[in-house]
Amino acid sequence: MAALLELMGSFKVVFQGSNGMELIAYLEKQAGPDLILLDVSMPIMNGPETCRWINKNCRETKVIALSMLRSETVIISMLTNGACAYLLKDAEPDELKNILIEVHEKGFAHNEMVPRPALRKQSAFPILLSDQEKLFIQWACTDKTHKEIADILNLSPRTIDGYRDSVFKKLQVNSRVGIVLHALRNGIVPL
Repeated sequence: MAALLELMGSFKVVFQGSNGMELIAYLEKQAGPDLILLDVSMPIMNGPETCRWINKNCRETKVIALSMLRSETVIISMLTNGACAYLLKDAEPDELKNILIEVHEKGFAHNEMVPRPALRKQSAFPILLSDQEKLFIQWACTDKTHKEIADILNLSPRTIDGYRDSVFKKLQVNSRVGIVLHALRNGIVPL
């Protein structure tokens, strides 16, 4: 990956580590780089934990999560811990370069894993969400399943499905990741 980035010409690799603790040790001694490609599944300190530390301690550094996992739960975990994009390890070099440039220039990037509609800031015409829909959105930003959310809220799974469908329609998204991105971008849940 480092060699590929160097070949692209626009990027300079300043550090490579094998786990989150090594990265944190580096960042505690050096100014944070503009961008960090962060593996989600690292030993010792995983991607979400490392991303949370970076988000808290190196606010100017933007993290791009890198993984083989297509799991909504993993994507949500990385985004809610401060990642600005999520990229699969088997992405084409052009997609990698475009994501890096977009995150550097705009602070966030979209692709098939992180859909574009979810990246919109709320328009001048606010989306009217009921209190129950807002509560559902807050729980959707956790690692709880829809059944677990139903149990916590003392509602039927069918009712939770209704909230999900209503929120999908109102936010113009079609995945839980879309809900989470909208919630993060519009302050419904804190980062």
